[in-house]
Amino acid sequence: MKRRLIFALIAVIVAAISLLLLQYCMPAITGWLLNNPGRIQLYIMLLAVIIMLPLLGFSVYLWNVGRKIIQFECFPPPKANLTKKSPALKGASARKRGRMFQLTAILLAFSSIILLIVFWKLSVLLSKN
Repeated sequence: MKRRLIFALIAVIVAAISLLLLQYCMPAITGWLLNNPGRIQLYIMLLAVIIMLPLLGFSVYLWNVGRKIIQFECFPPPKANLTKKSPALKGASARKRGRMFQLTAILLAFSSIILLIVFWKLSVLLSKN
């Protein structure tokens, strides 16, 4: 419990320092971007990829967990790391849970692709001005 509290406190401090630093550096960042209008599209697409990659990675992870659940017809799947004991689902209810994991993975991957398209449209719009 004490470790969690220390970790949460450190996370809050790092987040606060990051926000203050960003607020302090924002005029310099804005000026730098406005002085290089040809590169705005590149920077926005780089930001989009940085945001999209963890979403795609997590969707691949969810797909694989769902596949294992369907394959073994058991939730949680074998060799899964659990924080506490939970009742296992077997048969049709486990397959349904596995399909829900896979549906979530598909929706997450789809939303990351939509996010990439939105960032691309934004970069094209900003590069015209």
